[in-house]
Amino acid sequence: MGAFGALLRFKLSAFNGRFFAPWFPTGTLMANLIGCLLIAVIDLLISGYKNSTSDTLLISNRVHRFILKGFSLGFCGALTTMSSFINELYNLDHPKFQHIYFWATFMPCFTFILLIDGSYAWTRGFQHT
Repeated sequence: MGAFGALLRFKLSAFNGRFFAPWFPTGTLMANLIGCLLIAVIDLLISGYKNSTSDTLLISNRVHRFILKGFSLGFCGALTTMSSFINELYNLDHPKFQHIYFWATFMPCFTFILLIDGSYAWTRGFQHT
């Protein structure tokens, strides 16, 4: 699945510099946000309980869990590689641009994880392994 994630990332890189400003890597930002959102949802599906009183997982079939884990690690892992993010962050000309790009990537991704997985873990719970 990693090849498909890398291909999507490559296709999204065509949007770099098109929307906000010519220096802003919009395609990489979209790839990171999409991948992070998918990882948060998949993590919830793999580790979340149906309710707080039973030990029944949302997805209890081992094969389905394995496929989702592979999708998360392969597709989403290739889609959200840190190397492109760090390379583009390093190559921005001005420290102000670096800070804007860093926080525009970090805060939404952190918020996705906090809202999706955090709120679910708070109310229902996650599998403890």
